Amino acid sequence: MQGSKVVLLGAGGVGNEIRSRLLPFKPAELTSLARTERIHEQGYPIYSLDRLWAFLPTADVVIVALRHTRETEQLIDAQFLSSMKDGSLLVNVGRGPIVDTEALLPELQAARLHTALVVTDPEPLPANHPLWNAPNCIITPHMAGNTRQFISRVSEMAVNQVIAFAHGEELASQIMNWHSVKSRG
Repeated sequence: MQGSKVVLLGAGGVGNEIRSRLLPFKPAELTSLARTERIHEQGYPIYSLDRLWAFLPTADVVIVALRHTRETEQLIDAQFLSSMKDGSLLVNVGRGPIVDTEALLPELQAARLHTALVVTDPEPLPANHPLWNAPNCIITPHMAGNTRQFISRVSEMAVNQVIAFAHGEELASQIMNWHSVKSRG
């Protein structure tokens, strides 16, 4: 990512987390776009999606972290993809239907673009779908927490939470304070 021009579509929770994780890699430019234009509380501009076409042709990487709405359905269409520069990377961590799969396939088969997909359309992707064998295409499972250590770590955390609760200690991870719920009851 160092020295790359990155366009990040989405400035919600996921988009902001992606942005914070990209900054240490020192992209040459990191441009955020979302539905509404504004200044983020950390001081950087978030441009409206209407201004996408000003940033897209020079982007080395386009990361999609948008919600699936009527406005974003197949936003990444043939016109969008043909506006991306040769050799650039499209990453979709948003929702599958935001990318027009039928428009993406020829770009990959011509080896003009690269893509990393956490989500696809259709999803799940059928075993015989051409995306599985498309050049320059990486497809990852849509499951951020499922690692080899997941079960043991979750089990350990659950045991520690029960022990802490039994001893009246502060819980490490809680949605609400159980003691305040009990005292209201």
